[in-house]
Amino acid sequence: MSEVKKNGGAPEIKMDSRIVRRVLPNGFEIAVMKNAEPPKRVSMRLLLRRGSSTEKSGQEGIAHFTEHMAFNGTKHFPKGDMVEYFQRLGMAFGADTNAHTSFNETVYKIDMPDNTQKMVDDGLKLLSDYAGGMLFPEDEIERERGVIIAEKKARDNARYRSFVDFFSHIFKGTPYENRMPIGLDEVIKNANRETFLDFYKSNYRPENMTLVVVGDIDENAVMAEAKKYFENLKADENAASSLPNFPDAENADVYSVFADADLNESGAGVYLVAKPLHKDDCLEKRVLDIQMAAISCAMDLRFNSKKSSSNAKFISAYAYFSDFENYRDMFSIEASANVGKSGDALAEVLNMYEGAIKNGFGDWEIQKAKSDILNTLESAAKSMGTKNSASVSNKLVSAFSDGEIPTSPELDFEIAKFALKDFDAQKAEELFESFRKRSVLFVRASDAEKSSLPRDFDAFLSSLKKENNFYSPLSGAELVFDNFGKKGEIVSEKNDILGIKEIAFKNGVRANLKVTDFTKDEVVINVAFGAGRYDIPKENPKLLYALNAFILGGTKYQSYDLINVAKSDKNINIVLVAEDDCFMLKCRTNTKHLREALALVATYINAPAFSDDALNVIKKKIDETYRMLETNPDAVEALKLEDWLYAQNHMFKFPSKEEMQSISMREIKEWLLPILKNSYMEVSIAGDFDEKSATGWLSDYFGSMPERAQSRPDYSAFRNLKFTDEREKTFEVASVKDARSTAIKIWRTCGRGDLKKMRAATILGAVLNDSIRKNVREKEGKVYSPFAYNLSKQGFDSGLLFAETDVAPEYNGDVVSLMEKSAKDVSENITEDEFERAKLPVLKQIEKTRRTNSYWADRAMPLFQSDKLRRETAATFESGYSDVSLEDVKKAASEFLKGRTGYTVKIIPQKRD
Repeated sequence: MSEVKKNGGAPEIKMDSRIVRRVLPNGFEIAVMKNAEPPKRVSMRLLLRRGSSTEKSGQEGIAHFTEHMAFNGTKHFPKGDMVEYFQRLGMAFGADTNAHTSFNETVYKIDMPDNTQKMVDDGLKLLSDYAGGMLFPEDEIERERGVIIAEKKARDNARYRSFVDFFSHIFKGTPYENRMPIGLDEVIKNANRETFLDFYKSNYRPENMTLVVVGDIDENAVMAEAKKYFENLKADENAASSLPNFPDAENADVYSVFADADLNESGAGVYLVAKPLHKDDCLEKRVLDIQMAAISCAMDLRFNSKKSSSNAKFISAYAYFSDFENYRDMFSIEASANVGKSGDALAEVLNMYEGAIKNGFGDWEIQKAKSDILNTLESAAKSMGTKNSASVSNKLVSAFSDGEIPTSPELDFEIAKFALKDFDAQKAEELFESFRKRSVLFVRASDAEKSSLPRDFDAFLSSLKKENNFYSPLSGAELVFDNFGKKGEIVSEKNDILGIKEIAFKNGVRANLKVTDFTKDEVVINVAFGAGRYDIPKENPKLLYALNAFILGGTKYQSYDLINVAKSDKNINIVLVAEDDCFMLKCRTNTKHLREALALVATYINAPAFSDDALNVIKKKIDETYRMLETNPDAVEALKLEDWLYAQNHMFKFPSKEEMQSISMREIKEWLLPILKNSYMEVSIAGDFDEKSATGWLSDYFGSMPERAQSRPDYSAFRNLKFTDEREKTFEVASVKDARSTAIKIWRTCGRGDLKKMRAATILGAVLNDSIRKNVREKEGKVYSPFAYNLSKQGFDSGLLFAETDVAPEYNGDVVSLMEKSAKDVSENITEDEFERAKLPVLKQIEKTRRTNSYWADRAMPLFQSDKLRRETAATFESGYSDVSLEDVKKAASEFLKGRTGYTVKIIPQKRD
């Protein structure tokens, strides 16, 4: 690492002053930071700066396997005790205790639900065991082999295979070519205990590790405690330290293709790959990174300017600059298109690349890109001190792993201002040309069949140059809003005990405001209107799946593309979703852009365009979606499961591809426009904002709308759902290479009308989840990540208790039987310990959830003034779960599970001759 002194106004690269850092005599590094959000919480991370790239031949996959073994017995936490012990403290396995392994790092993560001395000591003790006290019991190694093979199979899809092929091409001759962290089957299945010990002793050495602790703590006291746990760690003198060796990549062909029959889309990319000019962290390196990021933002603007155009040949397209593992800088331009259209995707990325070379950049788009970057970093600086400790600790680990100085968000903002101060279009062109000249160019295309891929890259590029459709710089565009009428009249205001201000406007619009201090400079908006699934016409259920046409259609003043370009440097993101019983127009923004965000949302409601251009995007997504249904088990579950389960009720019916292809913007408009104009509406805002200003803007934009319904209709007739008479269902996917399947068990529970029963069912789901973890994952070792949960619907008098997992097809039936056995065991008896280990993590998660703006705006406050059940749910969110007893959960288990077979769903590969 290096420091840059102030020189001519240049900022100095220095560590965030909030960090207390110490390197122990044995080389072990400790970094501690006080951060009070959320209160009384602590996040700990143990970073090992070693991953799969340091594996020897015959160890491929051992870095990741070793990470798994950390949860299978250590010096102070024997197998079977660790997870249960921390559950009793309120930590959920997976959510609060987790880890990951990549090429150059392994990170162990603990999020402590309390900051007591005992909790902190237990966390430090566990991480010190990971650092030097793993046991590697041979019986646990044998059992874990199946879990990792299952994880490998779960990941082995077409997208992953494309990624592996891509890396093998670009980084040919380096460890990145054949050291994918998941490893090789033969190593996973056959590596003996000595292989693990060899890797552990060579890599888990104090000089390779950093402990990061962030939370509501006394940093000096924690530093002193951490020192006690880690100062006696010693490297094994008999084991040579493993050092990564990264030779230059071998020369590869400029053009590579990849074909996989299970791909859901075709794709293409242009990649400029260069050795970093600066290996160590310094001002020059950061300036280069920021300026290259500005260039990629400018390219994104050009893609966004034509996304819904009939001339756009892509589904998605973007540019980005990255520093890969401090080994190579990479500038990437990528696009995707429908299967069989890889030439279209390739044309887009090459047109963008050639456009940057031939046409350069425009001052307006560079200024817009600069504004985007600066606004994002300014918001991060403003929210410093209120960021969640888990996200702060992750950021610090990333910096230490990359060999960077962990700087403060305030300094990051200052560095960006310095880097972009005089950065204009001419300098952007010079920088891009300079980077291009010192880079190796790679071009890549992928598709389902090799015959779909362009055969001759040079000929393809020549044809594009003859057409000369290269992207050109953009000119100015700013958001345009509706001509709102007279300021709305407020007829009532009151404050609820939850700290929510309730406002009623004369025109029928209601508003709910909650000012919070959870995260500075963050605001979440939710406009709830209409009746969601209830509003779907029986004769035309496909309309639900074209809902995105509303946003894509733009407004009467601007197209969707122009809106995207205009708001690119503003923190405004809008999406429309259909809930069970209402539509929600959601928007995330920051304090500075709240007025514009409200004005844009209101303009969409007041003056939607329903432009036919939206169909250009929807039709492409239709092809992609139905292609996914052919090959992807996850898509089948997401889109077809409820259609079958609810006996093809029109509110859950999934349309055929032919039905979707026939959709018109006219029918979408005729359906949605009256709902937008006339239905009951509540606007909810939660976050860091001035209540008086927000009230005024709501009066300007929402209170000024034409009169609409003053109350919600009675929708009770919709709440009862009919279920299928079938008890088993098998869905087949026509994947060619993917050996993946999904096993699902479903039991009917209850809706939210009886909150006590619903909350007992939720705790029951957590009990079943833990039973399946032990009985299916740990005892049998056939699956990687089974889980169970209860989902009680908001708009219907029903709920579902799910148990599911990815599993190899040959084990699908066995795993279903094991899940059924777990459910039977739970239905017959739940111990006090099982109950407490399930309930306490739920309560701790609720505490954390309540300190997010998304919870208030998107869950607690929508329809707060009109829906008594929602109001009661929000008011009793914490106390209601605290009051759930073991007897309540046993009663729920008896009612929902005992003697009930439930529904069995298997999603498996189609049998082939």
